[in-house]
Amino acid sequence: MWKMHTIARKPLQSFCEDAYLLSILLFYQYSVHITSEGKRAVEGNGIGRKLVDGLYQTYSSALASKKFAYDGEKALYTVGPLPQNKLEFTVELEETFAKSPSGVTEKRARRSLQSKIFTVELSYAAKIPLKSIALALKGADVDNTQEALRVLDIILQQQAVNMGCLLVRQPFFHDDSRNFTDVGAGVIGVRAFHSSFRTHLNMEPRNIDWVKAKRMLKNMRIKTRHCNMEFKIIGISEKPCNLQFFPMKLKTGDGASEGETTDITVFEYFTKHCGIELTYSAYLPCLDGGKPKRPNYLPLELCVLVSLRRQKPQDRIRTLTDAVSKYHYDSDLVLTTCGISIEKQLTQIEGCILDTPKVGNSEDCIPFKGRWNFNNKTLLNPTRIDRWIVVNFSARCDTSHISRELINSGRKKGILIERPFMLLEEEPRSRRQSHAIRVEKMFEQIQTKLPSPPTQVSNVPEEYNGNLYCGTHMLCPPCCSTNGAVHEGSMFFC
Repeated sequence: MWKMHTIARKPLQSFCEDAYLLSILLFYQYSVHITSEGKRAVEGNGIGRKLVDGLYQTYSSALASKKFAYDGEKALYTVGPLPQNKLEFTVELEETFAKSPSGVTEKRARRSLQSKIFTVELSYAAKIPLKSIALALKGADVDNTQEALRVLDIILQQQAVNMGCLLVRQPFFHDDSRNFTDVGAGVIGVRAFHSSFRTHLNMEPRNIDWVKAKRMLKNMRIKTRHCNMEFKIIGISEKPCNLQFFPMKLKTGDGASEGETTDITVFEYFTKHCGIELTYSAYLPCLDGGKPKRPNYLPLELCVLVSLRRQKPQDRIRTLTDAVSKYHYDSDLVLTTCGISIEKQLTQIEGCILDTPKVGNSEDCIPFKGRWNFNNKTLLNPTRIDRWIVVNFSARCDTSHISRELINSGRKKGILIERPFMLLEEEPRSRRQSHAIRVEKMFEQIQTKLPSPPTQVSNVPEEYNGNLYCGTHMLCPPCCSTNGAVHEGSMFFC
């Protein structure tokens, strides 16, 4: 599948100088309603395109010779308006049947063609300005940009159908043996194409989401160029090749291992010990082809995907450029009327590696494994908690210990937490009742014993993610599981 992203257009100022040229920027949408001789509605992608094509060939003068884009169902688009908002045409469709290979009589020949009469009704529906695309490319927030892009996508689909392609929703297939591929077990696959327009202003298609890349590459097989061995990818290194260390065993003069290790970067290992020069992959993460406890870091430029895993980049580029030339998008009159042209070669852009975002007050906090860790970090503008309580639904923990740990954890973050106003224990006789009643009775105790609502309620349920936890969590979010509070220590409260 492939997408085209480049739109070559005239400067917007030139369209604003003339009212006629400004009207060209408007797509007019018309609803298409097809009925047969018996006034029955006709639905079907194939017959709809045949009827609309026959309509244009017969009544082009009544349509002011305007070319249009038809989605094959119930929508038709023109550049500029048609002579009338509602038009009705009668179209005769001839269906051809295969003749007998020999002994064809004159009566049989007359029956090879059958005609059917259809009524095609066009009704004005809406206006879609093409100007919205130019505004979107400048960074403006335009509501109907997707509608205009959808019209352009329909034009591309119509051009593919006119070239004899099989359209299956968005993708289309072309009867070309070069698009056939053997997937094994006697099955032949056919590559499909998908053409569409996308706006990319203020978007970085070259940015790589390493978390997504790790998920997509996992369990795929690669072959290394330096040792000609195959590995299965289990992940990606946390740091770039020139900063990723691993323990290397030291060897004696006779080549035997001493059992001692030294930390060395992957880049240094391949350049100094293997004599392999690394270029761009020195600043990119490495592929991990080892085991979870014994990683085997491999630079990207030394790895190639095993065949039948992915199409080669050179073959993919050649396939796409050939397809753009083959389908003759420049010959489409609707696109040329709009002043839109499509480049026949892929656009080259410069890639860049963005620095990791840093936060911190007088110190830098850098994410680790794609996550921020705020342990032992203080808040920039901490708040103060004066009046709060601890509610305990479990009899197997020390509530006062939990309150002290919460106070100490808050101080580490810079939050000043006073001693709790009270430590409220659940009545033993209430523990056999339903969860909803237990929560309701606990709030009744809070209302009777507190002079005013607290600013913070810390809830200690019996178990994490239980029914009682979920019920109280909806009312007071700060919930502490007793299992975590007891077994994980102070780290649980951070």
